[in-house]
Amino acid sequence: MGNAKSFQQLSFEEKHSICKDLFMFNEIQALKDEQRSLENLIFGFFVFMIGIVIGYCMGRIPTIIKTAWHQFMNTRRPAPVQKPAPEIFSIKV
Repeated sequence: MGNAKSFQQLSFEEKHSICKDLFMFNEIQALKDEQRSLENLIFGFFVFMIGIVIGYCMGRIPTIIKTAWHQFMNTRRPAPVQKPAPEIFSIKV
């Protein structure tokens, strides 16, 4: 650090090299930011689609369960007990 110079004391080539490095660093950072924003956009789209599917299922699943429950209960319900017919028309021998 004993040889530290201010920016004004540097030669043109050194200044140019430093500026070129800073420009490349800024370009790389901009590309990383652009890639990150694209990744966030894709991730957000998938989260949105999963939310749509879950919302659709939350609307449909209770209906499906209710329908299945009623079908199950209708098929499992014991048959009503048949009462014997009244003996009004029976012929006694």
